[in-house]
Amino acid sequence: MNRVLVDSPTIQRCVISLRRLALTSIVVDLKGEKSPSKETLAAALKAADVEGKWAASAWGKKIARQQARKNLTDFDRYKVMVARVKRSALVKKALA
Repeated sequence: MNRVLVDSPTIQRCVISLRRLALTSIVVDLKGEKSPSKETLAAALKAADVEGKWAASAWGKKIARQQARKNLTDFDRYKVMVARVKRSALVKKALA
Protein backbone atom coordinates (compact mmCIF):
# COMPACT_ATOMS: atom_id res chain seq x y z
CA MET A 1 0.00 0.00 0.00
CA ASN A 2 1.76 3.11 -1.18
CA ARG A 3 -1.18 5.47 -1.68
CA VAL A 4 -3.28 7.43 0.80
CA LEU A 5 -6.46 9.48 0.69
CA VAL A 6 -5.63 13.14 1.31
CA ASP A 7 -8.19 15.75 2.29
CA SER A 8 -8.05 19.30 3.61
CA PRO A 9 -10.45 22.23 3.75
CA THR A 10 -8.32 23.97 1.10
CA ILE A 11 -7.95 21.07 -1.37
CA GLN A 12 -10.24 18.52 -2.97
CA ARG A 13 -10.13 14.96 -1.63
CA CYS A 14 -7.74 12.88 -3.74
CA VAL A 15 -5.40 9.87 -3.68
CA ILE A 16 -1.68 10.68 -3.47
CA SER A 17 1.38 8.45 -3.47
CA LEU A 18 3.36 8.31 -0.22
CA ARG A 19 6.48 9.27 -2.17
CA ARG A 20 4.98 12.72 -2.75
CA LEU A 21 4.10 13.30 0.92
CA ALA A 22 6.14 14.34 3.92
CA LEU A 23 4.70 13.19 7.23
CA THR A 24 4.73 15.36 10.33
CA SER A 25 4.06 14.62 13.98
CA ILE A 26 0.80 16.62 13.91
CA VAL A 27 -2.10 14.21 14.47
CA VAL A 28 -5.84 14.83 14.22
CA ASP A 29 -8.27 12.56 16.09
CA LEU A 30 -11.24 11.71 13.87
CA LYS A 31 -12.92 9.51 16.51
CA GLY A 32 -12.80 6.34 14.45
CA GLU A 33 -14.29 7.75 11.24
CA LYS A 34 -12.71 6.31 8.11
CA SER A 35 -13.96 8.93 5.67
CA PRO A 36 -15.30 12.05 7.43
CA SER A 37 -17.22 14.79 5.67
CA LYS A 38 -15.58 18.15 4.90
CA GLU A 39 -17.39 19.77 7.83
CA THR A 40 -16.32 17.05 10.29
CA LEU A 41 -12.73 17.26 9.07
CA ALA A 42 -12.68 21.06 9.33
CA ALA A 43 -14.04 20.88 12.88
CA ALA A 44 -11.44 18.26 13.88
CA LEU A 45 -8.62 20.34 12.36
CA LYS A 46 -9.82 23.43 14.23
CA ALA A 47 -10.17 21.51 17.51
CA ALA A 48 -6.64 20.09 17.15
CA ASP A 49 -5.23 23.57 16.31
CA VAL A 50 -3.35 22.19 13.32
CA GLU A 51 -2.72 25.65 11.81
CA GLY A 52 -1.23 26.92 15.08
CA LYS A 53 0.95 23.84 15.53
CA TRP A 54 2.16 24.10 11.95
CA ALA A 55 2.96 27.82 12.32
CA ALA A 56 4.90 27.05 15.52
CA SER A 57 6.93 24.22 13.95
CA ALA A 58 10.39 24.83 12.49
CA TRP A 59 9.20 23.74 9.05
CA GLY A 60 6.23 26.12 9.14
CA LYS A 61 8.44 29.00 10.30
CA LYS A 62 10.91 28.27 7.49
CA ILE A 63 8.16 28.37 4.85
CA ALA A 64 6.71 31.58 6.34
CA ARG A 65 10.18 33.17 6.31
CA GLN A 66 10.70 32.14 2.67
CA GLN A 67 7.31 33.58 1.73
CA ALA A 68 8.07 36.86 3.53
CA ARG A 69 11.42 37.18 1.75
CA LYS A 70 9.80 36.37 -1.57
CA ASN A 71 7.37 39.29 -1.14
CA LEU A 72 10.05 41.92 -0.33
CA THR A 73 10.38 44.99 -2.52
CA ASP A 74 13.74 46.30 -3.75
CA PHE A 75 13.85 48.88 -0.96
CA ASP A 76 13.04 46.22 1.65
CA ARG A 77 15.91 44.07 0.35
CA TYR A 78 18.18 47.12 0.53
CA LYS A 79 17.18 47.74 4.17
CA VAL A 80 17.90 44.08 5.00
CA MET A 81 21.33 44.37 3.36
CA VAL A 82 22.17 47.54 5.32
CA ALA A 83 21.06 45.91 8.58
CA ARG A 84 23.25 42.86 7.86
CA VAL A 85 26.27 45.08 7.14
CA LYS A 86 25.73 47.00 10.41
CA ARG A 87 25.30 43.78 12.40
CA SER A 88 28.44 42.33 10.85
CA ALA A 89 30.40 45.47 11.77
CA LEU A 90 29.19 45.24 15.37
CA VAL A 91 30.17 41.58 15.61
CA LYS A 92 33.62 42.26 14.17
CA LYS A 93 34.10 45.15 16.60
CA ALA A 94 33.02 43.00 19.56
CA LEU A 95 35.33 40.13 18.58
CA ALA A 96 38.35 42.35 17.87
